[in-house]
Amino acid sequence: MKKLIFLLLSFVLLSQIAFAAHVGHIRLLAVSTNGKDETGNVADLFLEIKPGTGKVFIDTFPLTRLDTQFSTRFAKSIACDYVDVDCSKYDFFYTIKSNSAIVGGPSAGAAITLLTIAELSDAQVPDDLAVTGTINAGGLIGPVGGIKAKIDAAQKDGLSKVIIPSIIIGNKTDIDIFINYTSVEVAKVSSIDEALYEMTGEKKAVEKDIEVDPMFTDIMKSISNTLCDFTSKLLINVTGNISVEKELYEKGKNASIDGMHYASASYCFGANVKLREIDLQNRSSEELYRIMLDIRRDIDKLDMIIKSIQIETISDLQTYIIVKERLVGGREYITEFGKSGNFTNISSEKIAYSIERYNSALAWARFFGTGTTKYEIKEDVLKQACLDKISEAKGNLQYINIYINVPLEGTIKKVEQAQNDFVNKDYELCIFKASKANAESNLVLESLSITRDQLDELIEQKLKLGKRNIIRAQEKGVFPILGYSYFEYASSLQHDDPDSALLYIGYSNELSNLNVYFPKKKEFELGVDTDLLLIFASGILIGILLSVSFFLILKRRKG
Repeated sequence: MKKLIFLLLSFVLLSQIAFAAHVGHIRLLAVSTNGKDETGNVADLFLEIKPGTGKVFIDTFPLTRLDTQFSTRFAKSIACDYVDVDCSKYDFFYTIKSNSAIVGGPSAGAAITLLTIAELSDAQVPDDLAVTGTINAGGLIGPVGGIKAKIDAAQKDGLSKVIIPSIIIGNKTDIDIFINYTSVEVAKVSSIDEALYEMTGEKKAVEKDIEVDPMFTDIMKSISNTLCDFTSKLLINVTGNISVEKELYEKGKNASIDGMHYASASYCFGANVKLREIDLQNRSSEELYRIMLDIRRDIDKLDMIIKSIQIETISDLQTYIIVKERLVGGREYITEFGKSGNFTNISSEKIAYSIERYNSALAWARFFGTGTTKYEIKEDVLKQACLDKISEAKGNLQYINIYINVPLEGTIKKVEQAQNDFVNKDYELCIFKASKANAESNLVLESLSITRDQLDELIEQKLKLGKRNIIRAQEKGVFPILGYSYFEYASSLQHDDPDSALLYIGYSNELSNLNVYFPKKKEFELGVDTDLLLIFASGILIGILLSVSFFLILKRRKG
């Protein structure tokens, strides 16, 4: 009996040790500012992981910016997704300690992500290494400022190696010369994979090709064919100078032949709007008004249908976003006329746009029901994901304002629209608009750091990362419809319109990993934390055994 009790006590002790908190440490590079001057700092980042419910806590000495808290939660989500760990069972306690006040914001994102990955996967973080860089959707290590000051601080602190983004804010030639004369090894990285290799020495994953879901290809091809068939019919019925529209149609057909069906659909959609407008210009105001009422009724009807669909997969979520966004855009263009009832102000251009947005939405609705892996895509989870995306977007905009004062009306407007969607409980659209705002703000930061002749290299780098993100999503049982569509479109624009290619690959990276915001649906849910249940059960068992042992001892003494 004594041996049995000893073994059970040992088991409980070992289980408690297994559930004990993880503690980790990494050095991060930061800057403090005094007016226009920047001073580099080497700060310490600590992470303690305990059993919990997925909460994130951050403490900083001295106090730092509020947006550091937002970027910390995002970095944790990226790390958990990267190592494929269910982090809802743990709480994360981050502490940043520095000798002086530092510039906060997203610049600690890369270090937070790498430390979290290291702790969740038992990887070693060298004590003589430091990191700086933002972390963006898909694991992109983004640009930061103050690189010279940060490297100088690392050198004075006796560090051997620093990891910095491959894209940096500042004079690249000047910084490269500075790096050549420093005693610190400087590793430039563009992704988590590369950063982990520099940190641990473990080789990156073998490059694979995207295996396009045959169902996606079939449906996307049918969407392209539908929209381009509309173009073909309109070209027959519409007369006048339509050379631009014919050129778009030819591009659409050629893109379809090349297997780029999203690009094909986009070209034909653009042609359809212009051709439809020309076709409507000769209609009377009364007829235009009737057409407007018909298309508004169709939009409202399809909107009601998609609202009734139960969304359980990332594919359904992305399909809902695509269809809803087109319906909202189509409705906005004609709402003002419906309210006024003024026939004379009806615009054939706006009605044409609304009709084609509806046609596009109807075509994209074919993607509903194509996903397989189920996620917890409930209202409260969508709401939190919406808030997280807004926080990320605001944090990026604040970080940009540290270094430049440029008008970003378009991006700011998207964030404001996302906030309005939050108020209206359109959380799916909120996630979409805030994601696009993130991509645009990242592009602004990148544009500060590259010359025109470096543009092609940057596009290749981001396309490579985009490909990796899509493959990673597939490995998790998700084919990112939006992410792949934007990736394909960016590839088609790479040589003719590199600026747009950069923007769309940014959209792709933002929308290829939406699954990080949603826990997988569990087939069997007990509603009880299994770790706590095991501890509780062990405690009861120990109590019973101790009681029995005590009873036997008393019995022997009486005997």
